[in-house]
Amino acid sequence: MKKLDLLFDARCYTMSGIGRYIKGELSSLGFKIPGTSTVAPASSKPPSGVGLLCRPEDARWFKEAGCENIVEWEARPFSAKEQFLSYPLLRRALKMTDTVWFPHWNVPMLLSKPKGVEMILTIHDLIPWTFPAYAKTLKSRLGWPIFLNAVRKADVIRCVSKATRDVLFEKVPEARNKKVEVRYPNVLPSFLKDPEFQRNLRGKPWPEKWPFEKGQYALYVGNLKPHKGVDFLIDVWQEVQGKLPSTARLVLAGKSFGEDIPERIAKTPKAVGLSEVTDEELWQLYVNAKVFCFPSLDEGYGIPPLEALALGTITMTSGIPSVKEMLDEEAGIPLAANFWIERLLGIFSMQQDTGEDENRSAFTRCTPTENLESTR
Repeated sequence: MKKLDLLFDARCYTMSGIGRYIKGELSSLGFKIPGTSTVAPASSKPPSGVGLLCRPEDARWFKEAGCENIVEWEARPFSAKEQFLSYPLLRRALKMTDTVWFPHWNVPMLLSKPKGVEMILTIHDLIPWTFPAYAKTLKSRLGWPIFLNAVRKADVIRCVSKATRDVLFEKVPEARNKKVEVRYPNVLPSFLKDPEFQRNLRGKPWPEKWPFEKGQYALYVGNLKPHKGVDFLIDVWQEVQGKLPSTARLVLAGKSFGEDIPERIAKTPKAVGLSEVTDEELWQLYVNAKVFCFPSLDEGYGIPPLEALALGTITMTSGIPSVKEMLDEEAGIPLAANFWIERLLGIFSMQQDTGEDENRSAFTRCTPTENLESTR
């Protein structure tokens, strides 16, 4: 393998959240990543100076995406093998590049960079150590030395928002001595705002496996974790569902971590849990939703509201700092049940209209278009 300009760690490619970030960044580097573009430019050629660290089972995908330089690294993220037994493989790999980019903080503890190799680290959030439900867990305590190791070894730190940067400086003051950049993720495929793409989504046959009607559901997309505010949303829905049309549903699409939240969904009237969905199903869910709900208590960035708004879907969000940064200082609804109940009642009383002009005006009222553009 020839000398590379950049070696990118893509092992978290299939994960939710971080995986979408990785897909966006690889697409911006010139790779043909499924779900990031409808048509690849005819003149586009995958970059020959970029290599990927990936798990063996993902190598085929990256070869199809046009990557010529692949280093298979079979260690799972955050495993003991990754942290303590990967030194020989990484030592050889890093000798072939000028820069290595870790898009997550799972940088091996025993990593030793060859002289002259620059390391870029992306930090998405510090929620494992700032959110009360996680901060004192064994997992978070074990993760903190790994996180500090990553920060200390990085030459360049890329935070996905100013909100994340500010928390980083508060929790790790020594990070102020590093080169720290705020770089918004490349997570919005341009085709999402294409009217023809949206019309085609609305016209697609409705999957029989979905037990709810098109245009008659409030949608949540994201992991089913405590900091996402899912418990709050379920509480709100339990209060409001009896006042809504009989066809109204709450649809929650996302990966579960434990049984508590899935059990609550199963016991909640007119609530449907979908687990994980494909990108194509996700776009179809967004564009046909009555409203998208994002009641998160803490986020480093917050991708789902941007996706929903790009597709013209009325969106309700909490007013946490990262959401205000991404959308607008006036964005967000206080996390008090009465405010959310009132808003849901108002939205479900509106006439369903899939016309482009009506949808677009609703989208524009939610957040200025130029703010969305600035996040690309």
